[in-house]
Amino acid sequence: ALTGTVISYRSRSAIREVCKALGLSEEISSALASSVWGSWSDGLPGKRIAEAGLDPENPLIRRAVQLARQLLGRVAQCAREESRMRGRIWVGRARTRSSVRIVAAVVAAFVLGLATFNRDYLEPYSTASGQMVLTGILGVFAVSLWWMARMARVDVPERFVGVRS
Repeated sequence: ALTGTVISYRSRSAIREVCKALGLSEEISSALASSVWGSWSDGLPGKRIAEAGLDPENPLIRRAVQLARQLLGRVAQCAREESRMRGRIWVGRARTRSSVRIVAAVVAAFVLGLATFNRDYLEPYSTASGQMVLTGILGVFAVSLWWMARMARVDVPERFVGVRS
């Protein structure tokens, strides 16, 4: 199964968060956020900042725009890395699940083959002590198969980033 992680952090939200962190007023934050629209990978043009009634040459405003762009870039990078990591984990777990199935099938085939084709090999287990040894061996196999199945089980953790409502 392929998994995907989608994290969205909008430009306006990024501007508001950065302005709050820089200690800019709510009016400046709202004006700057309202001047953002669509994708602004080339930066927020000074013309739009001026249209919002702010000074595009103000170093604090320029720094807020720069930090918001960095924030968005880092969030996107984090989402890509998390998606790759989850993919590697799922592939590793799929290998473990396949190994568990193969081992269980081989053990079952071996036991059925012995019971069907070589009854003389199982002759020592017909006594009471042989039955005890056989019970111990089957117990060890059952525990090992249970343990492998437990290792292959996928426990999906709770989401770190909540779903938007």
